Amino acid sequence: MKRAVCFLLLSTLWVGSLNLAQGPHKPHASPLDAELFPPQLVKQHRQEIGLTDEQSRSILEIVKEGQGGMLEARWELVPELEKLRQILAEPKVNADEAQAQLARVIEKENLLKELQLMLMIRVKNELTPEQQQKLRGLRPERMR
Repeated sequence: MKRAVCFLLLSTLWVGSLNLAQGPHKPHASPLDAELFPPQLVKQHRQEIGLTDEQSRSILEIVKEGQGGMLEARWELVPELEKLRQILAEPKVNADEAQAQLARVIEKENLLKELQLMLMIRVKNELTPEQQQKLRGLRPERMR
């Protein structure tokens, strides 16, 4: 029973990690969506919210820096996921080895999530309260 639960947990985390490793964050309903603004949303509605040239340049720099860090984090995550997959592919899985590798995967995932969150915080901090309010009304329903 313990092995089945461990396998289920590892499989779930692995599949979720693959989604993170495959590309940029996709908007979805989460408690943070109501408070933060993905750079794509800001870019899409820059005229409606009255984004200044200075804000636009600053946000572009934030995104460039953030994407570089996230690319590196994804680059480091993929081999760790592959190692975990290889461990799980064995006919008899060494639970201690799988757990240790899972810890490495989670460490890389946490770094990636932290980088994503910090990017959106920095973008939000460039916006005035009025611009933030306008963006809340302009975002797709699934992000509210």
